[in-house]
Amino acid sequence: MTIGQRGFRRFFPLIGLILLATGLTVLFAQVHPLAAQVWDRVGANADELGGFVPAAILTVNQAAQAWAFDRANLLSAFADMLLSCWPMILVISGVVLLRNAFNGMAAVRQTAMRSSAEGEN
Repeated sequence: MTIGQRGFRRFFPLIGLILLATGLTVLFAQVHPLAAQVWDRVGANADELGGFVPAAILTVNQAAQAWAFDRANLLSAFADMLLSCWPMILVISGVVLLRNAFNGMAAVRQTAMRSSAEGEN
């Protein structure tokens, strides 16, 4: 491995932290409107949870009808839903980069603990 590659790998934890923070910020900014939209579509709000089960049954019924009779629009909506999940890609890539950094730190700690235990003996 060349020195340039080692130098760039130093920035992986920083890049991972930036990706994780950006992804979580965008994701949490989208959660509240999404939750409100889901509750509006289901037909319930926080005050009336008793109507949730009939509304959920109607929603499943409408989804089954859309699947059976209108697949083109359903697949288009599914593609739009997957496209709106891009913050999760940022979060996952940030976690992967940070995991590698934490694994490296754990290896350094284990080596330090072994050397200190050998020094005591």
